[in-house]
Amino acid sequence: MRTEGRTPDADTGTGAHARTGATSSTGTDAGTSTAPGTDARTTAELPDATSPFVPTGLVSGVRGRIGTLGPDTLTLLRMGAVLGRRFAFLDAAALCERPPATLITALDEALRAGLLDEDGALLSFRHDLLRQAVYADIPTSARNALHRAAAHRLVASGHRPIDAASHVLRGAEPGDEEAVALLRRAADDVLPVTPGLAADLMTRALELVRPSDAARFDVGEQAIVCLIRAGRDREALTTCDGLLAAQPPLAVFGRLQATLGGALWSLDLAEELCRRAEAALAVGGTPPEVAARLSALRALALSRGRDLGVARAVGEEALAAAIATGDRPAHVQALSALGEIALNAGDGATALARFTALSVVDGAFRPEEAVAHQHVDRFDSAEESLRRAQTEAGSHRQAMLLWAQGQQHLGRGRLDDAEAHFETMEDLEDAVQTPVQQVNSRVIRAWIALLRGNRAGAGEQLVAARERLAVKPNPGNRAVVCFLEALLAGHDRDARSAVDALRRLQEIGPFMRWRLLRTWVGTAVRTALTAGDRALAEDLVAQATAHAERNPEVPTATGTAALVAGLAAGDVGLLQRSVSLLAAGPRPLVLAAARTDLGRALLAAGRTAEAVPVLAAAQDAFAAAGADAAAADVRRLLDGAGRGSGTDAESRPGAGAGRTGAVRDRPAQGWGALTASERKVARLIAGGHTNRSAAEALVVSPHTVNTHLTSVFRKLTVRSRVQLAHVVLARGDAE
Repeated sequence: MRTEGRTPDADTGTGAHARTGATSSTGTDAGTSTAPGTDARTTAELPDATSPFVPTGLVSGVRGRIGTLGPDTLTLLRMGAVLGRRFAFLDAAALCERPPATLITALDEALRAGLLDEDGALLSFRHDLLRQAVYADIPTSARNALHRAAAHRLVASGHRPIDAASHVLRGAEPGDEEAVALLRRAADDVLPVTPGLAADLMTRALELVRPSDAARFDVGEQAIVCLIRAGRDREALTTCDGLLAAQPPLAVFGRLQATLGGALWSLDLAEELCRRAEAALAVGGTPPEVAARLSALRALALSRGRDLGVARAVGEEALAAAIATGDRPAHVQALSALGEIALNAGDGATALARFTALSVVDGAFRPEEAVAHQHVDRFDSAEESLRRAQTEAGSHRQAMLLWAQGQQHLGRGRLDDAEAHFETMEDLEDAVQTPVQQVNSRVIRAWIALLRGNRAGAGEQLVAARERLAVKPNPGNRAVVCFLEALLAGHDRDARSAVDALRRLQEIGPFMRWRLLRTWVGTAVRTALTAGDRALAEDLVAQATAHAERNPEVPTATGTAALVAGLAAGDVGLLQRSVSLLAAGPRPLVLAAARTDLGRALLAAGRTAEAVPVLAAAQDAFAAAGADAAAADVRRLLDGAGRGSGTDAESRPGAGAGRTGAVRDRPAQGWGALTASERKVARLIAGGHTNRSAAEALVVSPHTVNTHLTSVFRKLTVRSRVQLAHVVLARGDAE
């Protein structure tokens, strides 16, 4: 089961414009006069008192009920109905143009009649149908004026602009500058939390600006920003092209193209992004700060190409221009582009420096900083970045945060937690229709399925990856799908198909160019050797060696290079060096795979006594991670070693330490089916925690807690938190 969940492809970018986790338009009853800060709906969601949803009989009944009330009471109720189901007494008194004290008697009468209730500091209609019936009795010709007066009152009394937006939209016509100004303020206000609502507000504001109005381009630019933040990139592109068709001044032309860059990047239109940026720079008339932004976008687009040297030079020029002009957006975009270029080039130290600087300029990019730390094996530092990202990244970066957290768990060998984060990320990206890391996530989950022995599950992930590749067919996604095809073919012992898939991958770009695949180059070399394709194996070894030379302080890079060199040369010494280097790193599953290769080589060389402890350590690591199939494969090697040497593997001193003999499958249902993280979540929720407070306790996102909780409910066959609490309390354990 899936619940929520998205981020930039490892090779398509986690750049300044990668933004997901946006929410759609939401809100309370439109026109509700509540405490400042309450969301409100746009005009399309306003209840219409004359609609079929207000039965005529109800209106007549309410008229009869209020017909005996005093005129002040009736006026108070009508003004309240304009404000919304819940409203402040002071706001209603202001609309009545009366001092509040003179309406106390009217308020008492409305309360005694059961028409209104006191709701804390606010008043509320007993039922919204009652409010609508009162509203229906207001002359239609007066309603728009009353709503405009309500908007003025709400703004004047310190309410947020969003609280007045639905009122000002009543009767707004093209050319209504007051409505446009208020909608712009409201959109700015809600953008950080509800970008979908901000996009709706700005789309409406743009409709209210006359084509000849000089402010149209400013309003349109703000609309594009909101649409991009909300993940509505196609709408942003259409809006921008509509503005460009009006032939704006050159300075505005460049600014609009720079603003649109994020949408083009997210839409996988890197070539189009590069073309537009170059065109805007070529026509001239662009202010220096906008030119810096356009240069940074061009560098970001070039990061997809093969000539990363050119991309780097463009990015450096953009960064210098950003610093010279003091333009923060250009600074963010340039650092992001340079970080992407460095990661794609395999220069981990430079990438870390760029993304660390970026996170200082804008804390929303802490997830990128964490990923950069992971690429240089600094997982403790990555953990700290992720903790800070929980509070600094913002809701629109949740998908990127989930991706970084999933990579952290994956690197540490925590497969259950990794899969939960990736699944949540996928759901979040699906929810906002912004697929960024969908393909990469599916490839990782297929690999996890194979480690667990679930070939069918891995095949399902391949199908899903291909479907998402059709939506976003960039080079990075094409390459990782080719690798997954090779991985599954190799698992099925179809060496020729596996090596053909690797060859197709290499045609897209060198294997080590795709950063998601770098720790799997050993698998690729084994596949090539099995198929007898020594040329491919040697090419992969050369790529891994070059990558290690670029990252001499990174154990995973140097250890992996030694591993593939040892595999290609059949050199036990190199394999031993690989294990030694990887043991100094933070990735237990990469080390376990290297130990397995070393153990096999030692067995082949007749050095059984040396092979057994190496293989035992590999089995322990796989078993601890829940990689049951991988652990079983190593177990078979150990059993063979025991028989071959005339000893019982289980009788060796310490042989059972950390293992339980045969690998056991986790049950599908019941408490035993829960992962360690799911048990933690179950206990916290059973103890009264909300999803948010449980997330804070576990230092994960509420989205991840929701994913775990959905799985817990399914596995325990419960349907409520109360039932879950009963199950947990009945166990009485505190593990």
